[in-house]
Amino acid sequence: MRHLLLLQLSICSIHLFGQQTPTSFLKNLCSFESNKNETSKFVKIKLAVPCDWGADKNSVPNGVVKFFFEGKNIRATSSLVIGNLDKGITDKDADYLLTEPGLKILTKGATYVSSKSIIVNGIKGGEVILKPNIEKPYCFYEIQNYFIYKRKIIMVNYSYTDKNKTNNSYSDYLKMFRNLVNKTLFIE
Repeated sequence: MRHLLLLQLSICSIHLFGQQTPTSFLKNLCSFESNKNETSKFVKIKLAVPCDWGADKNSVPNGVVKFFFEGKNIRATSSLVIGNLDKGITDKDADYLLTEPGLKILTKGATYVSSKSIIVNGIKGGEVILKPNIEKPYCFYEIQNYFIYKRKIIMVNYSYTDKNKTNNSYSDYLKMFRNLVNKTLFIE
């Protein structure tokens, strides 16, 4: 009887006090696959998303989908946005967009933190980390991952907000976001 009581207390503790973390999110992943329709610019992409996150297909301007997690003090999001490259942009211009100076052009309007080139499943891309231009009452970072695929510019975007204005778990979320983007599949 005492063991049963301890088991029940353990389960209740997990449900009442357990905190979802980037590590726990990565243990339970689902996938989202875009339809080859007008919203996704006829491109099929598969994203890895924590199963515990909610989905909202209506709140991404010019986007395909947005996923979110709302914790006690943390909010994290993931979104997929796909646009057409202008007809005047050459392949050389498109390659330039994925360099550090090109990524800075794509991300005007926020404070640039860092950028780097990435390759995800054979597709060249670029990662940019941004934070707001103005002081906020919370800690906020945005990680934008850009890819050029089939003459489309694809952004897999992640954001992290800590209402306590600390960034204690920012590095854990950044690792999770990088892990998630590396699972992205570009499907023919």
